[in-house]
Amino acid sequence: MFALKDNLMLSPDELAVCQRVFDHICNVKQLTLDMHREEIAKQILMAYRDGVKSENSLIRFLLPGDVNGGTPDRAP
Repeated sequence: MFALKDNLMLSPDELAVCQRVFDHICNVKQLTLDMHREEIAKQILMAYRDGVKSENSLIRFLLPGDVNGGTPDRAP
């Protein structure tokens, strides 16, 4: 399990989703600086905590102008 300061607990599967989204966004944005990559990681985890749970929804939420752009699906 992975935990954040605000008690967000992620299972290995959930963490893998976030990792794939992180890898995709860093690749699309060609991010190489650690400070930019860290900010993306924080945004992914905050969105996940706020209910954006699927991989595609996270990508659409964080890359609204991307090919996958659109309105994110939020978990109930």
